[in-house]
Amino acid sequence: MIKFILKQNGITLADFAQSLNISRPTLNSYIKIYENNERIPNEKYQILFDNLFGDADKTKFEFNQQLHTANFLIERDNMLGTM
Repeated sequence: MIKFILKQNGITLADFAQSLNISRPTLNSYIKIYENNERIPNEKYQILFDNLFGDADKTKFEFNQQLHTANFLIERDNMLGTM
């Protein structure tokens, strides 16, 4: 489901991992966990995945807006050194 949504929005897994500031193996692990309806061990990423992928009826515009917001928050956290 997640890989399909990313593909629909023209986002590669490598680009998505980079935008979330996580490694590709970590992203693959988070995708597998999330798609198995389990909790991602990092609460911040659980919230991000819920926001991005919890509603399958998002338009491309809505998805990209939420992804932009997530990228901003991750960048801000990195600058401030917070999780």
